[in-house]
Amino acid sequence: SPDCRKRHAMFPSHVSPHVGIVGGGLAGMAAAAALTQRGCRVEIFERRKHLGGRASSFHDPKLGVWLDHCRHVSLGCCTNFHDFCRQLGIADSIARHDALHFIAPDGRLHPFAPTRWLPAPLHLAPALWRLRFLPARDRIAIGRAVGRLACQRPRPADREQTMAAWLRGQQQSDRAIDLFWDVVLRSAL
Repeated sequence: SPDCRKRHAMFPSHVSPHVGIVGGGLAGMAAAAALTQRGCRVEIFERRKHLGGRASSFHDPKLGVWLDHCRHVSLGCCTNFHDFCRQLGIADSIARHDALHFIAPDGRLHPFAPTRWLPAPLHLAPALWRLRFLPARDRIAIGRAVGRLACQRPRPADREQTMAAWLRGQQQSDRAIDLFWDVVLRSAL
């Protein structure tokens, strides 16, 4: 995208536009970084005392510990987030794990890791098939839905549809939603 000076011809060439961003979460900070790189002066307006939004932590004085606002999981497909962390110089501060661990209703641990020998999204198929706490029909339906997500391009009409409605439209069972999708979506989104 062109830099701010070229894009806003109403400003003299020696004046950088001043852009206000409401919200200092990940999206606001990423927008600020991108605009700054293009020559804009940026001011972020955040109601909290710190930046980060839901991707931040707070100190609980009663417990005496730091707690996360939500689960923080960055999947390998989150390339923009990973690039943003590199730009900020914090990429080395993020713990990396090769597997996501599902805890089955019976308490057993099921590692979920992509294979290196298959292209995305097929690289998830062996791990999905090993989630034996889900019936085979649910694992197959999840695989189909993941494939559709990988190929689907956003459309304006999609903005009106919730993820829950989309999952129902993909014939995802309550069990698959509770034990697979809820874990993945809440963690990643």
